[in-house]
Amino acid sequence: MKLLVKKTTFILFIMLGSSFLAQEKNILTGPQVKNQKPWQLKKVNTLIKVKSFVNKDTYGAKFKNKKIWNKTKTKSEIIVTTNNKRKELQGPRAKNKKVWNKY
Repeated sequence: MKLLVKKTTFILFIMLGSSFLAQEKNILTGPQVKNQKPWQLKKVNTLIKVKSFVNKDTYGAKFKNKKIWNKTKTKSEIIVTTNNKRKELQGPRAKNKKVWNKY
């Protein structure tokens, strides 16, 4: 009998604990998402890794017969970019911005 009470108490505790944790999240839903202002959202900087190299003969017989060990040196750079055009927009223009519109 004691074992049954311990198991039911444990299961009840797990169920109540999980329900409290599930309701604790701060996820925006409903009107909060609808009425948020896109120009006030915090954006994270984007890292882009670019490899740039000079390859003058990209076609023809020279390119076909080119050896891998004779390839020009490559260098990689990391560039931090932000979406500056989006930050310049204010008000309804920022909220209604479409990808295909250039402004």
